[in-house]
Amino acid sequence: MTPPRLAIAMPTLNRARMLDALLAELVPVCERLGVPIFLSDNGSQDHTPEVCARWAAAWSGLTSQRHPVTLPLGHSVMSAIAMSHADYTWFSGDDDYLVPEQIERIRALLDSRSPSALVVRTVEVPVPDYVDLEAPVSAQLASILARHPARPELVVHDDAARFFEAKQVRLPAPSVIYRTATTLATDYAKYLETHHAHIGGLFDALAKEQEERGAVEVLEIEDVCSVSLTVHDAHGKRNWTELFRFLATEGFPRWFSMLPALYAPHLPAAMAFHRHIFRAALDPEQGAR
Repeated sequence: MTPPRLAIAMPTLNRARMLDALLAELVPVCERLGVPIFLSDNGSQDHTPEVCARWAAAWSGLTSQRHPVTLPLGHSVMSAIAMSHADYTWFSGDDDYLVPEQIERIRALLDSRSPSALVVRTVEVPVPDYVDLEAPVSAQLASILARHPARPELVVHDDAARFFEAKQVRLPAPSVIYRTATTLATDYAKYLETHHAHIGGLFDALAKEQEERGAVEVLEIEDVCSVSLTVHDAHGKRNWTELFRFLATEGFPRWFSMLPALYAPHLPAAMAFHRHIFRAALDPEQGAR
């Protein structure tokens, strides 16, 4: 049986209402396009299992699994991607609205091209609780999407090291569509405890491809393809303070140290950028200025 060209993999944890609202928008689009959805419940204590079961019963293209206990995020992410049997997997968070027109565009693009990976643009809502989860999500995000003019051209990155230099830590959850088998074939497990095994696997795969054929083909879509329904501040993601501290002091430094040698010339700039974006966690006084 021919595998699907594109799938969506989504780990979820204790966001039952948000997950339900997003699936109400996502499932009809994916069913029409033949894009399966893989849900991985990371030991939720709310009614997430019931939401997953209800949607799996409603459409055979949606598959769910449940971890009996909550795993570290890197393990949860990779277990969701590993569920996919599609050629390409779009990893999405349980707070990410994927724009239907862009799902259709990416699905059509993959009918004619087989890139090393795709990178898409993501934005977030301006304030916490911006979206009423009891109402259709798409209509509430229309004004946000309208603020971003269409940029239909594709950017092509043909060198893995230069792509790393340009993007590295600028790759939040829903911004990468992976070549599934290639990513899972890497030694991504070495990155699991850094929180960024999925991105480590991506850059490992790109380094290997660069070595073998002298180039890569990462396609970048500049249109907004996803909108996060939560925001990166003390109110929107209350449990992220400790995560940011971990990423600043342990996660990213360890992640940088394990990347293939191809990226070594760009590590000083990457680490300087890391120190800048995590300055509040590294030095609260500096971050407050």
